[in-house]
Amino acid sequence: MNLSKKEKTVWELLSVAGKARHHLNQVLGRYYMSVTSYHLLRVAGAVPGNPVSVRELAKASGVLVPDMTRILDRMESLGWIYRKRDTEDRRVVLVHILEDGRSALSEVEEIATATCEEITRYFDDADLIGLSEHLKNIVDAVEECHA
Repeated sequence: MNLSKKEKTVWELLSVAGKARHHLNQVLGRYYMSVTSYHLLRVAGAVPGNPVSVRELAKASGVLVPDMTRILDRMESLGWIYRKRDTEDRRVVLVHILEDGRSALSEVEEIATATCEEITRYFDDADLIGLSEHLKNIVDAVEECHA
């Protein structure tokens, strides 16, 4: 089977993403955290005192809203977050990061950063900027496919 350059590129992206996610999950798993929960804690804790809606978290993380319930249930059981319905729009569920969530995040941030540095060690700043721009274009294209 002969793949076009574009098909081959997409399959390589999927492979790279899977391998990077697996490696990060192994590292973060030692702290009862996954790549997804780490990212969600970062987004939820970005603005202290400012809760984030489940929909916003789903968009920022790429996790589908229906899948968020299971992930947030686990994070809530660990004491990292709590959820509360918005008083103005009861359909909206807001996620608040708790002190234990901030502590868990703080505990792994240095390790996550070091792991990302390790994964990208063969790239200089210009490479990373170019790669980020290309990846953003791919994300935009994928989102347009689902619009």
